[in-house]
Amino acid sequence: MKTFTTYLFQFGAPVLIAFAMWLSARLTALISAKVKAETLRNVLLRLNDTTFSVVREVAQTFVDAQKAGDPDHKLTEDQAKTAKSIALDTLKAHLGETEISEIGKTLGLPTAEVDRYLGTKIEAAVNSTKRLTSVKLPLAS
Repeated sequence: MKTFTTYLFQFGAPVLIAFAMWLSARLTALISAKVKAETLRNVLLRLNDTTFSVVREVAQTFVDAQKAGDPDHKLTEDQAKTAKSIALDTLKAHLGETEISEIGKTLGLPTAEVDRYLGTKIEAAVNSTKRLTSVKLPLAS
């Protein structure tokens, strides 16, 4: 005659093992999702920081000089396209091929779309920079 303990081990152990395997699979999925989210966050933070730095660099080295030569202190359409091209080339040089590849892989973009995405980031940084410089702060008395 089997005792209660024997039945518990005979039927409870497989259930317990199955639960442990399920829990292990869920934990692995959770860790994987956390790692992917953290990787995406880090890639985007590095990209934003580098993009804003490049936009400021191009503004100081190219845009300001071009605006100084114009009586209205504005860029022509060709100068704006040149500035964006310089910014894109500079951004890609700062990031390097490995980082550009990582951006594409992390965001799920094909290689051809990464340049377009970087151009969009540059435009957004230019827009943000313009808005920040147009804000007039009150003078402290």
